[in-house]
Amino acid sequence: MAASSAGTPPSGPAVKADVFKELDRRSLARHAADHIKALIASGSLAPGDRLPPERELAVRLGVSRPTLREAVGALVIMGLLESRQGAGTFVARTADEATATGSPNATTVSIDIEEDPLGALFELRLLLEPTAAERAASRISDEEVAGLRQLFEDMVKHQGDPDQFIRLDVEFHRQIQLASGSTLILSMLDRISSLAFRSRTLSGRAPGVTQRTVAEHHAILEALEAHDAFLAKAAMTAHLMHIRGLLIGQAT
Repeated sequence: MAASSAGTPPSGPAVKADVFKELDRRSLARHAADHIKALIASGSLAPGDRLPPERELAVRLGVSRPTLREAVGALVIMGLLESRQGAGTFVARTADEATATGSPNATTVSIDIEEDPLGALFELRLLLEPTAAERAASRISDEEVAGLRQLFEDMVKHQGDPDQFIRLDVEFHRQIQLASGSTLILSMLDRISSLAFRSRTLSGRAPGVTQRTVAEHHAILEALEAHDAFLAKAAMTAHLMHIRGLLIGQAT
């Protein structure tokens, strides 16, 4: 048999392109997060320990930096890690301590890293909070509106204080949920409150986010003051979509 000409590719049937599927990057993020969780569980990483810089840790784990950010972000939301602006990422507590202090367990809504915690968290918030705002618009009392107005004014004053701003932001949303008059919505949102709070620690320090949040909260407040259920729901949805996009953008 004659030898093939140089440079001539081997003959054979072409492989159909549709047999190749894009790898799920979230599975890599899950594996990276699982590895870090295992190090915390074994005691190799203890509360207070600082993780290596992002570039170094990504190389050690064999993942890209965006994938590492997604893994770290999920662990921050779960309460195992804590990001400190300008200082780095630290182990916040052991897995057992996180469970004892409000991370998902038998009495809370479980948002597991395998199910994309950021996406799952905002899926729930987008289902519940716009409806809470819609209901509140037709039920809210003048006294409750005045309380929201005061919270809003305090938020404006504390735009330069992330910790205080986040606390006021949480309370603003909580008062709307109370004004909705729905014990079911309130109960379900209470079950994810610790996760929602930790997500705010990620988004609340991003450049320009406080100013935009103030503007979005003002739109929500005006709709509630006008008892306009449609606008209240739309304004709350727009606000949550902005924050969701910000967080997902950080992860990618």
